[in-house]
Amino acid sequence: MRTSGGICMIQTEKISVHDQLHQATANLINQTQIEVSLVEPINEISALEFFKKTQLLGDRIFWKNPTGDMQIAGVGAHKRLKPKNGEDRFQSIREQWEAYLETCSLPDESVTGTGPILFGGFSFMDHIDQTDDTWEAFASGEMILAKWMLTEQDGQTYLTHHATIDETTNVNEIANRFTEMKKVLSKPIMEEALPKMQSMNDQFTYEHWETLLNEAIDTIREQALEKVVLARKTDVLFDHKIPLAEVIERMIDKQTNSYVFVIEQENDAFIGATPERLVQVKGNELLSACLAGTTARGKTEDDDEMLAWQLLNDKKNREEHDYVVQMIKQSVAPYVESFDIPDTPVIYPLKSLQHLFTPVTATLKNDATILELVKQLHPTPALGGEPRDKALQFIDEKEPFDRGWYAGPIGWLDANFDGEFAVAIRSGLITENQATLFAGCGVVKDSDPQAEYEETRIKFIPMLDALGGTQ
Repeated sequence: MRTSGGICMIQTEKISVHDQLHQATANLINQTQIEVSLVEPINEISALEFFKKTQLLGDRIFWKNPTGDMQIAGVGAHKRLKPKNGEDRFQSIREQWEAYLETCSLPDESVTGTGPILFGGFSFMDHIDQTDDTWEAFASGEMILAKWMLTEQDGQTYLTHHATIDETTNVNEIANRFTEMKKVLSKPIMEEALPKMQSMNDQFTYEHWETLLNEAIDTIREQALEKVVLARKTDVLFDHKIPLAEVIERMIDKQTNSYVFVIEQENDAFIGATPERLVQVKGNELLSACLAGTTARGKTEDDDEMLAWQLLNDKKNREEHDYVVQMIKQSVAPYVESFDIPDTPVIYPLKSLQHLFTPVTATLKNDATILELVKQLHPTPALGGEPRDKALQFIDEKEPFDRGWYAGPIGWLDANFDGEFAVAIRSGLITENQATLFAGCGVVKDSDPQAEYEETRIKFIPMLDALGGTQ
């Protein structure tokens, strides 16, 4: 989808900031104000360093894709787009973004990840339980256009600034903002030590978990459900404030092949390292993935291969995996010209876990946008269950906490509605010196509560490891 026509100036790195501003002010003859997205190449700083050095400038965002060839860090909010209501939240964000982009004049060339980029996410359910203050700072969805953004893309680095100008604006003052920001970015980084874990408190006992799992299994055997995904959470207390940048750094180092994300909201930060892509759109190409079925990594190479073989041949895990593959295909079929999906899964290895993995590639019809695809795909059976509506009702009624943004879609989109969203698992909510961590598992008719409890335990490990804790 391509949006054009209007007054928002979005430039590439080939034109200086002063020249970009002069071009923008020329349009003020017929317009009262102009939105500008100013882009300048910048050297010798990474997205992580930008994140570290801007912690006093406002709420921050961070994103890294699994290959690491695209990383984005942002600070401050030039625009915040929130849905008007939960049920229409994806359409609401789309309409607000289109309204903003209708004022824009897009160039023929742009660098992916620069210019106007929305970053944010959505809650797992289409609402957040306001009686649970865990997610008090988060809405059912929010996409943010950062004031400042640093993008690493294919070995190049760009600094983007968003501003509004009118006839009273001093364009030299706006250009000087780049000079001032570079001064901030030139200051040395003050490294912070990870805190020590003091306590870990599960939200409900194994006995409560077993009761919930058995109720779910009975419901499935009565054929009211085929599958439901249940989660548990744990609160981890540390001896001092958790430094986000250091946690990100450990995630990048240890959780290779994963998306790393952070979104700060006031005193809270939602953070995670997820291996699971929900959907990526590049022009008319759709990329999605089925990542369902989990086991641990082995202590030796032989153990690792044996665990992988057992996972590939495990009836329960293959059944769970096939649910997700079929659902992804059915959900996006109305928007797709053709599919390319392998017949059998392969192993997707991570540091602590390994998963069954099937990539999904498709050619899109011209009228498809990434937000429509996110709406159709979320939640997959790997995160909700099947049938979707009945599984969500069971989760809403039976789980003793609000998932908030855990397992929801998180990611970015650009002015062309290209972008990428991941599934916010292997994640937690950090507030000062406390981290609330989440982990889930798929329940089918042959599930064993003890085995599922162990699966959720090992799914806590990536976040605990990043925080410096142990289990």
